[in-house]
Amino acid sequence: MRINIKTNLCAGILCIAAAVVIWFLIPMQIGAPASDNITVNARLFPQIFTVLIGVFGIILVAGSLVFHKEVYKELYLPQEARVLGYYGMVALFVAAIPVIGFLAASILFVILSLVYFKSRNKWHYICAVLAAVIIYLAFSKGLGVRF
Repeated sequence: MRINIKTNLCAGILCIAAAVVIWFLIPMQIGAPASDNITVNARLFPQIFTVLIGVFGIILVAGSLVFHKEVYKELYLPQEARVLGYYGMVALFVAAIPVIGFLAASILFVILSLVYFKSRNKWHYICAVLAAVIIYLAFSKGLGVRF
């Protein structure tokens, strides 16, 4: 089954939704300033970029609905199902980290990812596992992050 998607309209709606969500997350994630009379604080730049995301989203939606400037993307659903399967693997990876630890979950994830994408080159597997180990060591030993 194939479906056509209006890319500008979809991107605009996603930008507006993301801007609204981020706008409400900023106060929860970034503490209030020490003094109320400080105009430039840690929340300023995230708020500026959030407004820009929303404005560009509105421009995309307006361009699609008012000016009919649109690019259509045809999606072939069986092919897109493969992408959703990979998203499922990423979700399992995130869920496995607290259970089996970051290093084991990362090694398992990179190996399963290469199998999922049918890689037959042994160097891909070696480099991916080494990258997972190096990242783990860099954060745990170099930066002192506890997993």
